[in-house]
Amino acid sequence: MPNRSRSHASRWSDLLVPVVLLSAYTASADVAPAGTEQSAHEHKSSSASVYRGFAALCAVAKNENRYVQEWVDYHKCLGFSRIYLYDHGSKERMSTQLKDHIASGFVSYNYFTGHHKKYSRTVRPTSLEKFLLTAQGYAYKKCVKHHSKQHSFLGFIDIDEFLVLTDPGITSVEQLLRPYSGFGGLAVHWQLVGSSNHTARPAGLVTTSYTHCVKPEAMENRQFKVFANTAARPVMQNPHRPRLFAPQNVPFPYLVNEHRKRIRSGSENQPTHVKAAVMHYVIKSREENGCNDTQLAAAIY
Repeated sequence: MPNRSRSHASRWSDLLVPVVLLSAYTASADVAPAGTEQSAHEHKSSSASVYRGFAALCAVAKNENRYVQEWVDYHKCLGFSRIYLYDHGSKERMSTQLKDHIASGFVSYNYFTGHHKKYSRTVRPTSLEKFLLTAQGYAYKKCVKHHSKQHSFLGFIDIDEFLVLTDPGITSVEQLLRPYSGFGGLAVHWQLVGSSNHTARPAGLVTTSYTHCVKPEAMENRQFKVFANTAARPVMQNPHRPRLFAPQNVPFPYLVNEHRKRIRSGSENQPTHVKAAVMHYVIKSREENGCNDTQLAAAIY
């Protein structure tokens, strides 16, 4: 595996430290929540078909004020053309930290409140129906409905997840994704990152403070996040996988990994990080999140 990654600004030249650690291992093989909603730079349907860039991100977050600016700055440097951020009832609205990005139009900020809706026990809903009753599922569906025609790809990741380009020959997210335009989407595997033995929250950036990872082939890394081809009309049926409602629009209407192998659940899904990884800062310091999962904490220290 390559041991370095490139970024688009000198400020971020040292952000991708976790990728270096990967080289130390050998890898093996339309129901809204009850509540209110307000938005900034939310585009009306009349402008839904205006093309606004090759790839964009959709994220749902709550009370991530400490981390959201770093996350937005970082992914802007990777070449994403826009970020659609859905703030689910943060105590302090995250727009405070993102004023400049919202003013420039790079961030479309949407604040909404509400709880997850319950479904009737007399009806057995599908996984898609269940997910759409959650705040996250609602926000994802809204994002796709209003913005999918504005971009070729939409990525669905969280604020504690950072897309890293591990191939030194790939310098932008468009360069990563364009070769997969014939597929339903690209699945990029997790690389879980631990506390790096931080007891207290460190003063530095997330991406430079936490550098200890699980082995790339570990079963925890079998999970992935998706960058969906909007031509196939994706609707997320869970945080990791879409259902494609227009499969006829792409030659190969299914998810693939970076090697163009069809992604399936179960043991066939082996993590691979040759071109890219989603670094998942799942634990951070013990002060912030604790270590409730002792087995996981032992694996990623």
